[in-house]
Formats: sequence, C-alpha cells, structure tokens
Amino acid sequence: MSQHPSLRHFLRLLTALLITSCNGQGKEGASTYTDQPSLAPTPTELLIVSRDSIAAHAPNDITRNVLQDRSGRFWFATWEGIIKYDGKSFTNVTETEGLEKFHVFSLLEDRTGVLWFGTIGGGLYRYDGSSFVRYTTADGLPDNSILCMLEDEAGYIWFGTGSGATRYDGKTPDISGRGRFTHFAIQDSIPIDVNCMAQDSTGMIWFATRYGVENDLYSYDGRSFTPVERAPGNRFSNVRTVIVDRAGILWAGGQDGLVRSDGSSPDVSGRGRFTQVSPHFIGCIFEDRAGKLWLSEDSPGGWTLKRSDGNSAIPIATSSMVFGSTEDASGNIWFGTTDGVGRYDGKTVTRFRH
Repeated sequence: MSQHPSLRHFLRLLTALLITSCNGQGKEGASTYTDQPSLAPTPTELLIVSRDSIAAHAPNDITRNVLQDRSGRFWFATWEGIIKYDGKSFTNVTETEGLEKFHVFSLLEDRTGVLWFGTIGGGLYRYDGSSFVRYTTADGLPDNSILCMLEDEAGYIWFGTGSGATRYDGKTPDISGRGRFTHFAIQDSIPIDVNCMAQDSTGMIWFATRYGVENDLYSYDGRSFTPVERAPGNRFSNVRTVIVDRAGILWAGGQDGLVRSDGSSPDVSGRGRFTQVSPHFIGCIFEDRAGKLWLSEDSPGGWTLKRSDGNSAIPIATSSMVFGSTEDASGNIWFGTTDGVGRYDGKTVTRFRH
C-alpha cells in the first residue's frame, strides 16, 4: 500500500487547478458551436462590491461550489472553509463553529434538508441544522478527499473521492450509529479521481473521472461499471463534469471539450455516440430552470462563464478560473472563481469580496 494517499491526491488536485488549457483535442464531430456576444448586451461587471459589511467575510480565495438551501441561505465551498450568506452578511462557519479547517470542495443538500460538505484531505462534514458531524477514512470512507456528491433516486448518497466512489446508505447504522459506506473502485483497484456524477431517467449513474487507464467516463447500471467511449476506439480523457439535461441528453466536459450524446446508434451503455460541440476545455456544466446551459470554459481569451443553448454561447464573466455555478430562487446565477464568488442578475455581474 502506498503511503499518504490523501496527500498524493491533494497534490494532484492542486496541479489540476493550474491547468488552464488543453492541447491535442479530438476533431471528430464537426462543431457548430460559436461565441455570439452580439446575441445579448455585454454584461457590466463590478469587480468589487462595497467595502462595507455586506461583503465582510465573503470568500476571497478559491470557491469551488455554490448552493442555495431550501431556506434560502447560500453556502460556499471555499479554500477558507465553509462560508454562509443569508442575503445580508457572510459568515465563515468553519471559524464560528470551531471546525477543523480544510479546503472545502463539494456541497450537497439531501432530500431531508441535511447539508454535506466535502473537503480535500479532511473527509466529510454533515450538518443537520444544529450540529456538524465529521466522517473520515476511520468511518469507512475510502479517501479523505471528497470531490463531488450525488443523491440518487433511491435516496442513497454517493461521494466521488480521490480513490473511486463510495455510497452512503444512512439507513444501516454501524456501531457509531452513522450508517455505512460501500466502496466502488470503478476500475479494479486503481485509485482514480471521481470528478462528477449524474443519474439519468433510467437509473443509470454516470461517472466523470480522471487518471483512469481504460477510460475517464463510466456508466453504472446497478451491477457493473462500463467504460464509455466517445467513438469506437476513442476514449474520454480527464472528464471534469457530466450532467443529464431535462431533455435527457447527456453532456460531458473536460479535456475533450464539450460533448453530448446523440441518443441514437446506442453503444453498450445504451446512450448512443457522442458529438463534440466545443473544442475548449470545460470545467463545469450547469442547467438552469429555463434549460440553458452554463459553462465554465477555457476559451482562447481565458476562463469564462458562458451561457449556451447547446449550439452557441454568450460570454458572461471572465476570471482566472471559473468553477461550480447554481441558480438561486430569483433566477440569479452564482458562480465560484479562484478569488471569490460572483452573481449574474441578467444584466450585471457582481463580485462579492471584502
């Protein structure tokens, strides 16, 4: 067994954060994707919000993910810890709750209203609204770096880690009373990173991975994992994000650019072959309530948040790097960057910094 696996994955993740471009991308599937800023007015971008209390304690460092819970509060997964925003002020919850400080990477609110926070090297925090409970490899996690989360249709919570995926049942308490974790290596015993997960209407779960030997996109039908190719003999590489949109189309993004399933000519996964829509590196894909896609894209001009209809894209905001995004109850789009968080209201991009 190799020594210090969490440190190894942490260093790999830090290296990945520095990657801002991709060379040698595949060219099959002619792209109709174009940047069309003329489709909408160029947004006004406010680089710094007021210096008063509204932005005090707002994240100033890497903000990987954003979530608005059912009560309307915002939660940010940041390199400064867990940060909360109630619409009036920001609070560093890691500091106020006296939690051990780690880089926070992923977020999830499950169907019961419990919040989950995944860290790099520190395992999981579970918050039920009154107290935090921490889970680590000592509780059954295969790795203490939690890169993504998914609650499946059966209510099980999946955690993508630096050593494959694990599923938490929450229903079969062990001696700690916390429930059990079931580990899935995905690719034999090779410790690949699971960057993102999505479930489609058939119950199939899709895993976007990195450092795989056979492939970096897998499907799981409840029995086994199947590597999914872009085309016969053409594997996926470094898939950072995967979603199934409301129309049932599977989208994946990463080193191979933005690709989508054509839904015909099904392969062994039953999803069909894939078409490359954009050649640019994609870090994150999010679908809003109107069915528009929001992309974190490494365009020729640098990392950009873009809004897309699947064929063309409008640049909204630029940053040294753009990470996860979400839509709030009012229709605003929030997104994380390397130096804090931004909000787009349809006209103006506002950056919250203290």
